[in-house]
Amino acid sequence: MFSSSGRVNRWLNVSLARRLLVVQMAGLLLLLGGLFFMLDWSIDYQIYGRMDGDLLDHARSYARLVSAGHADALPQREPADPGVRTREWVRLLAPGARRGSVATNPPDLAPPRAVISGRPLFYDVPLHPGRARAVALALSPRGLPRVLVVAEDLSAKDWLEHRLHFALWVGVVLASMLGALLAVASVRRGLRPLDAFSAAVARLDPERLPDTLPAPGLPLELVPLRRALDAALARVAAALQRERRFSRDVAHELRTPLAEIRIAAELAEREAAPPARAAFAAVLQSAERLQRTIDSLLALTRYEAGLAQPEPEPLDLAVLLAQRVALAARLGAARGVRFDAARPGERWVLSDPALLERILDNLLQNAAAYASPHSAVQLDFGDPAAPLLQIRNAAPDLVAADLVHLGERFWRKSPARESDAHGGLGLALARTLAGVLGLQLRFRLDAGALVAELGRFRTLDG
Repeated sequence: MFSSSGRVNRWLNVSLARRLLVVQMAGLLLLLGGLFFMLDWSIDYQIYGRMDGDLLDHARSYARLVSAGHADALPQREPADPGVRTREWVRLLAPGARRGSVATNPPDLAPPRAVISGRPLFYDVPLHPGRARAVALALSPRGLPRVLVVAEDLSAKDWLEHRLHFALWVGVVLASMLGALLAVASVRRGLRPLDAFSAAVARLDPERLPDTLPAPGLPLELVPLRRALDAALARVAAALQRERRFSRDVAHELRTPLAEIRIAAELAEREAAPPARAAFAAVLQSAERLQRTIDSLLALTRYEAGLAQPEPEPLDLAVLLAQRVALAARLGAARGVRFDAARPGERWVLSDPALLERILDNLLQNAAAYASPHSAVQLDFGDPAAPLLQIRNAAPDLVAADLVHLGERFWRKSPARESDAHGGLGLALARTLAGVLGLQLRFRLDAGALVAELGRFRTLDG
């Protein structure tokens, strides 16, 4: 029982719509069930109450005949016409008459207990088939005690009661079905503003958060939620702005002393003795790596803040890719990494050449630096109608959990975060610039190889 209850609770907790539907349907069923029993009782009360009143009126009319000495005028048998649905029996019995144990035809109308003078006694009489309703009155015509019994066949009234019950059941079922449809429609319509609000939140650009969330038609009960989200987003936007300002300020502040370090190292390298030149050369390499990191940080903050906008123009993607592959191939030659890229025909697209060049350089140089030694980096354009560039390189050390980190600033696979020729910003910059150009940059693993997909590019015809 506990596990079933737990499953029901989990099922309800999954969806607010389910909760509302369950509450509405439970309330509707309780309402219709109560209404059914109330109407059933009211109908039975009206039908059988009026029947008892009519039966008592008949009995009192017959009692006046008996009291006037016209007992022989009482009906002696039931109607013989088979078309008459309501049958009536009248008997004048001795007070001590006993009722039989089974129904007979004509029926045994003896009352089940003694009849008190002045008080009518109502009771049911079994028939074959069905039943009759009887009323007994105590009389004393000419001082002789008698019991007048008047009975009426209930077949017609029971038939009417069954039809009314059936009509009530049909009404309850139809009302339940209609109520269920209305409940589903009302819940869906009621939650539609919430769905629209959720869709508006899902479409938010984390780099350009609005001052307030769009909430057309949002119910009053959810306005506090929107205000709380507005406040939370304002804090997030302020934190992002502080981070970008910090990164930009730090990068700007470091450029001047870094340039001074490079100049001093170059001058010292020229005048130093041969044994010391190697040390100054290492200093220059570290300074160049730091310069690339600073330039990448500045570019990231500039484009994330919307301070620079792309300038698209027609360009041959095949030519640009061939140029960038040639540069990356020289970097990969030291590790025995080669590039397999059969040059396709012209692939004209509409994009910003400078930004696209930086994206390709980062992707290709990352592949040259991290592909397995003496392996091949494969490039494929895909469908000419909707160019999608795929760059595949062997990456046996990567696992699926690493894919979410590709594109994070300063992330490295090794937990020790060893220093290398890269600043850890190349893929982050490539992802940001791809977003600026309206391209998607996705990474996936395929048979031990890392596949970077860039596109789809906008062609000149649309």
